[in-house]
Amino acid sequence: MLISVVALFYRLHNSRRLKRLFAVCITGFYLAHVYYLSFIKFDYGYNMAVNVLAGVISGMGWILWAQFSQSGISHPHAYLAKWSHVYFLLISLLELLDFPPFYWLFDAHALWHALTIPLPLYFYRFIIHDSLRLDDRYIKRFQ
Repeated sequence: MLISVVALFYRLHNSRRLKRLFAVCITGFYLAHVYYLSFIKFDYGYNMAVNVLAGVISGMGWILWAQFSQSGISHPHAYLAKWSHVYFLLISLLELLDFPPFYWLFDAHALWHALTIPLPLYFYRFIIHDSLRLDDRYIKRFQ
């Protein structure tokens, strides 16, 4: 999730110095987080809170970026990023609002895993189209 936050930050800012500073801060936070969980105390609640916060920041950030990018012609496939993150945030409620299994087969976590199957198909489609668009822009700049 944190790499998604970094990727989003890189899209929003042009300053190289600011991008590096943000990447260093996120890397420092990640290393401190892993160190705390590995050597000080493995706190499940703290870890879950960090992951939920990173997921919400990432999801909402991508949704907002896609919404504003979708209105222009520069990102015609932004809707794929937007709707895959809306879907992800909605099904993440299954992880947070845990319930016991019904018919002794399907609990919230099992349903969450089943519902995440289509996510990569849509988000990777966005990544492919966006990469091709960026590649075209890069090639045109040097022709």
